[in-house]
Amino acid sequence: MKEESSFGYSLSADVIRSLAIVGVVTIHIANAVYTRIDFFGGTMWWIAIILDSFSRSSIPFFLMLSGYLILRKNENLEKSLKRIGIRIVIPLIFWFIFYSWYGNGLPSIHGIGWQLIPKMFFVETYHLYYLVIVMGLYFAAPFISSYIKSISESSKQFLMKVLLIFGVSMLGFQYFFHGCSTENLFTKWVPFVSLFVAGYILGEKVGTLNKYKLLYCINNQNFICHQWDLNPRPPGIRSGVLPTAP
Repeated sequence: MKEESSFGYSLSADVIRSLAIVGVVTIHIANAVYTRIDFFGGTMWWIAIILDSFSRSSIPFFLMLSGYLILRKNENLEKSLKRIGIRIVIPLIFWFIFYSWYGNGLPSIHGIGWQLIPKMFFVETYHLYYLVIVMGLYFAAPFISSYIKSISESSKQFLMKVLLIFGVSMLGFQYFFHGCSTENLFTKWVPFVSLFVAGYILGEKVGTLNKYKLLYCINNQNFICHQWDLNPRPPGIRSGVLPTAP
């Protein structure tokens, strides 16, 4: 059942969802090109990088759409926990174990053991990090929803500005001082609460979208930079220098 069913069908929500899905697929296709050393600097490499960069908007789209659909509901913590267990925890554990077993195309039982617990805690979950982010946001959703609905319209707008600036600052700090920050299951979602809340507030007040377009773009670009730092690159590409042949 679709999240928006109790509020009526929303074409805009489906359009955003479809664009986000196309973006995610594009990211994974482009990854097969720009991570190859023999393509580095070539036409196809630049095309892949450009497509990948534009497609990074897909994750903010998903987070904002989730905030719009979930925060307007009157759900208690129990219902939220059920959603987390069925839609997030079970798929996250299954696919994390599968990827750990499958490895780099060479299935091995040695990749499965107690070492998976600290890897999961520090969000070393391959590209499943998105599920970790959503899990935290879903858990906080009842508390966020209750607070947002109790404040005035001007306070909502102020809260969104503060959270967006906080998200930019936190992701920027993680990007430039990666060695000084340690992400884990309890903190991974925090910078993205800004997009979660913004999706709800902008969705309820569509006319203010242009007013906050700059803040959203800044936050989105910071997310792109953050993902560039996290994405695996062939040796030397992250710093822009290819390794020399022996």
